[in-house]
Amino acid sequence: MGFGDRATGGGGGGGSGLSSGQVQALIDAAEVDLRRKAEVVSTAANRQLAEADRGKTIRLTGSTARTFTTAAGLPAGWWARLLNTATEDLTFDVGIADRIIGAGQTRVIPPGECVAVQALGAATWAGITDTEQGDGGEGGTDATAREAAATAQAAADAAGTTAAANTREAARLQLEIEANRDSAADARRIAVANQGEFPNYRRAADQDVIDRRTAAAIPERVPDAPAAAAEARTYELGVGTDGATGWVRGAAAATDQTARDASAAAQTTANSALARTQRLRPVSQWVRGLGAQTLLLEWKPNGPVANAAALGVNVSGVNVAGITSPSAIAAGDRQGVVVSVAVNAANAGSIDRAPNTGAGHVEIQVTHGGVTDTCWMGVSTPRVERLANEAAYNAITTKNPGTIYWWP
Repeated sequence: MGFGDRATGGGGGGGSGLSSGQVQALIDAAEVDLRRKAEVVSTAANRQLAEADRGKTIRLTGSTARTFTTAAGLPAGWWARLLNTATEDLTFDVGIADRIIGAGQTRVIPPGECVAVQALGAATWAGITDTEQGDGGEGGTDATAREAAATAQAAADAAGTTAAANTREAARLQLEIEANRDSAADARRIAVANQGEFPNYRRAADQDVIDRRTAAAIPERVPDAPAAAAEARTYELGVGTDGATGWVRGAAAATDQTARDASAAAQTTANSALARTQRLRPVSQWVRGLGAQTLLLEWKPNGPVANAAALGVNVSGVNVAGITSPSAIAAGDRQGVVVSVAVNAANAGSIDRAPNTGAGHVEIQVTHGGVTDTCWMGVSTPRVERLANEAAYNAITTKNPGTIYWWP
């Protein structure tokens, strides 16, 4: 027998129904249980969910990320709602021994979300998003609006250049053009259904050509309202489509021009870079064993250099002092200058003994304005020329600095 049957007891059976006191007690217990299940507990701190929290809505407030954990021994069927109204994430952690279906040990609840969690038994938990949709009130946000906002933000971040934005807008309008064409076709079909065919409602001045009658004998024919509206809508859609097509063409032209401008700028930069990539290049060679000698370097700095500006020069680790720029160099100069590096006998001996010199190459560095340019110079040995006597040596008017002259 059901509760209603016993409570209303109708006349037979006598003493088998519930007393009014028992009924009231059950009602009071149900009300207490209902209030308990509807209870909202707010906290701005970490919290351990206990048996007494069954059916409650535990609401996180504040501006700090927090974690809600579970007490040991919560029975299967225990559940609660976790509502995050804070400005940071709320983490639901069931501990290392339990698992949340589809999430693992923890589940992050972002601000504005509400998740119902329930113990399923066997160390297993379920978490179901329980966020209210649509009104954006306390305890819920409009998920569709959030997704739309996130999508809009992603689109804005990916916008990049004006050319890319024009390309996307052109694609969007192309879709609108296709939609307009479909609508125009639908409007035309409506017009045909209401009036027959568009040519049927031409003016009387045109009709006389068909009927071989004069315009005066024929009253002007006017289409009925549905057909006229359909024709007007068709025309409107056609104009809109033509306008959108023109916009797409304009956007495409703007995109093309932007691409051309970017390409031209890149080409200019590339040409400049190519013209000045080789910033330091040897003109002469290091002659090993010759002693004091002058090295010639072609130098193309990227920035301006004043006339007689001091240059830091290092040859195979040996600092060569007193070197300056032979002339001023403008910022846009592409020719560069030839720098003379006079190496005295003492420095020449140190350079000759450097390991790289013995291997056949000398490293040269030129520093100006905090920028160091480097190149490698080849190494040669002096040419030896035998003369008949000292008079023959004196007779040589232009002596080669890389030649050793000797006579017996």
